[in-house]
This record gives sequence, C-alpha cells and structure tokens, in this order.
Amino acid sequence: MTITKITLNQIRALYYHQMPMDFPAEEIKPLAMIEQSFALGQYHGYICRQGDKTLAYALFVGMGKHALFDYYAVRQDLRGQGLGSAFIQALIDGPLQSKDVVLLEVEDPDCATTPQDKNKRERRLYFYLRNRLSDTGVRSIVNHVPYRVLSLPMEHPMAKADIRRIYAELYKTTLPDRPFQPILP
Repeated sequence: MTITKITLNQIRALYYHQMPMDFPAEEIKPLAMIEQSFALGQYHGYICRQGDKTLAYALFVGMGKHALFDYYAVRQDLRGQGLGSAFIQALIDGPLQSKDVVLLEVEDPDCATTPQDKNKRERRLYFYLRNRLSDTGVRSIVNHVPYRVLSLPMEHPMAKADIRRIYAELYKTTLPDRPFQPILP
C-alpha cells in the first residue's frame, strides 16, 4: 500500500469512475468547482494504491494550515477489512501532521429519520472516533443535512468558537455555493 499526493488527472478519474459509486449524486459537487479550487491551491488529496489499483482516497478543501475533508472513501469491495483505518492513520501520522486543524463532517445520528439511517450514521461516527478523531462539539447544517464536526488530533486543542470560525472560513472561501449554517450552542 502506497499513499501519494493526488494529481488533478487522478481527481478527474475518481470523479467519473469512482465517486459515483461511493457518494450519492447530490453530494458530488461539480467538477469545475473542484478544478478551480485545485488551481487556486485550495484543494488537495491523497490516494492509497497497491500497484496500479486505487484502494482508497481522501480529498480536502483547505487554506494554509487548515483543511476540511471533502470526500473520503475506500473501494466498496475492500470495506470492513481495516483498510479505511490504516489509510486514515497513515494520513494522520504522515501528510496531515503539518496542519494545525483538519476537520471532518459526519452526518448526525441524532437527526436520522429511520432506524437503518441512524445505524449507518452511528457506524460512520464510531469509525472516525475509533481512529483518533474527536468530536469538536460544533454542529452544522449543509444542504439541509445536519452534521457533527470532528477533528483530527491537534497538538494544541482549540476552543469551540475557534473551530467554528475556521470551519466557516473554509466554507466561505472554498465552497461558497453550498448552503451552510453553523449551529450555535
């Protein structure tokens, strides 16, 4: 397993061939938006490969020392085998170490409308919590979907107000077209 910084051509290939299998169509932003952010240095990612096969990928929007997971996926036929945990741990201990804050949104299990949806959301949340992410206490609604905001381990933990500010800045700068509402305590 090797992890390398992703190229724009690899993002395009993922966009057309992999992302439609990994995410609902309404969650996939226009490729032109990703390409523009990439050209401005506000979009980056990492790809996990074995030989010429893509196993997993993580894409981020970011500014300087701050980043927000945009997409994180493991190939469907490899899920449940520990690859997702190994990949996220490698990112935390490797290329993401240089960031002050890396945030991730996970759909809030408390807002699920069916028991099946609640179970899926809880499994996803616990996956990230098991892999050293922390619940920041910040909540938001994006495209009418309620989220909990998690963070990768931080050398210097931040106050909830600072996390909320950074989170909002990442949205305003790199994803201005997404309806975004931070939820205040």
